Amino acid sequence: MSLVGLALFNLLRVFEWIVIIDVVLSWLPIELPKDVQRVLRTITEPVYGLIRRNLPTTWSGVDLTPLLALVLAWVGRIVILAIL
Repeated sequence: MSLVGLALFNLLRVFEWIVIIDVVLSWLPIELPKDVQRVLRTITEPVYGLIRRNLPTTWSGVDLTPLLALVLAWVGRIVILAIL
């Protein structure tokens, strides 16, 4: 695997974990420091916004955007592995 492919693969893995952390923290009734919230939103909102603009992402009041972001990241990793 090339260095660029490996870097993209690992960036997608990190993004997946950030999305999972964002989802879990949104379920917990705790107040995070503003810096942590800002970092999570800065990383996830561009992807969430792109998904929300192009697809209906709610089902019975449940926001499926993080799930779709994870699926896209998984597909991206599979494509990277197939190409390289």
